[in-house]
Amino acid sequence: MRGWIPPVPLALGALFGALSWTLVILYGVTPSFGIALAWVHAVALGSFTTIALSVLIHVVPGFTDLRWRGKTLARWCASLLPFAAAGFVLSFANGFGLGVAIFGVVSSLLILAYAIAAIATLVQRAPSATGGAIARAFIMVFAFLAVAALLGALLAYGPQAGDAGLLRLAPEHAAVALVGWLTLLTMGVSARTLRPILGSEPRWRAIHVVSNATMLLCAIFIPVALGIGILALTRTAFVVGLVAAALYAADGFDRVRRAKTPNRPAHALVVASLLWLVFAASAAAVGAYDVAVIAVLSGWLGQMINAHLHHLGIRVIATTFAGDGDETRPWQLLDVHLSWATVVCAQAAVVLLVLGVAFRPSWCFFASGSIGLLAAAAFAVNAGIAIRRAKHIRSLEGSRSWGTGI
Repeated sequence: MRGWIPPVPLALGALFGALSWTLVILYGVTPSFGIALAWVHAVALGSFTTIALSVLIHVVPGFTDLRWRGKTLARWCASLLPFAAAGFVLSFANGFGLGVAIFGVVSSLLILAYAIAAIATLVQRAPSATGGAIARAFIMVFAFLAVAALLGALLAYGPQAGDAGLLRLAPEHAAVALVGWLTLLTMGVSARTLRPILGSEPRWRAIHVVSNATMLLCAIFIPVALGIGILALTRTAFVVGLVAAALYAADGFDRVRRAKTPNRPAHALVVASLLWLVFAASAAAVGAYDVAVIAVLSGWLGQMINAHLHHLGIRVIATTFAGDGDETRPWQLLDVHLSWATVVCAQAAVVLLVLGVAFRPSWCFFASGSIGLLAAAAFAVNAGIAIRRAKHIRSLEGSRSWGTGI
């Protein structure tokens, strides 16, 4: 199934998410700006973007019915990105400026190459009006990704080249990456991916359209307002973002309320993600930007990723170890107690991390990182159980085939 999700970068992205909690502990022991930046990029680049690019290999043609152009290039970029991101993160943590420049530029080039291949795919004529509308939305998202990568390359290379003034672009880079790329992507893709996770359809299509369109305006407006430097414009942009987040969350809560699948831990992670989205947007609207960034990365995006790993990630395991045609549902492969342990530990870790950023007690970072590692360990053990069960299913099917002489 070459059109399915590449499992290696998906696994490496999940590993980055786990290792990011080690950086939180390290920050609690020896706080530094370099470690803070290492954590941000471990999560946003090493984990979320790596996972997103892996999943989009399947999602782009699956949602639009368009055939990939440059698919091999896209798969290679998705596969190499976590290794470049690892060098980038380690360079930040160690204060290695040349490494930041080299690995930052390499990461940006890989992302740009992927974005170009994706946009070249999406500009084709879609076979349906719905597919065409989705393709246009994806083009906007990949354009934001490309801009974020370009700004990231300038920020990484600029100081090494002696142009420290480029660091002024950091707020714009963060806004484009977090709002234009990751948030818009998650809001758009989740409209479909929540169907198998929850087993329910959205009832209010108008709310979905308005929330996504409003967030798109914010993704453009916020970086412009930050660049101009007028505080009132920036605050207004974030207030509009809060409205978009609240509308999206209302639709999501309704879908969870009507959920039909028995995978309750995944449902809880979706609810947590939506709550953290509204909290992050509220924090940004009142100017608590550090808290907002943490809540976006570890809360809104982190818990939505966790929800998808408990379904989509386990489906990758099923098809990898039980065979391409396997239809075993994720909740049949997972241990429900470990799933709930992941849910509880993940939320406790995020709460403690937010408190640490807001009030700066070092014990909050240590406790957050430790509990975050427990959440990651619980999911890792659960994934191992899913692999063992998937292999068992394959062995049973092989025994049946042998017994019938097939």
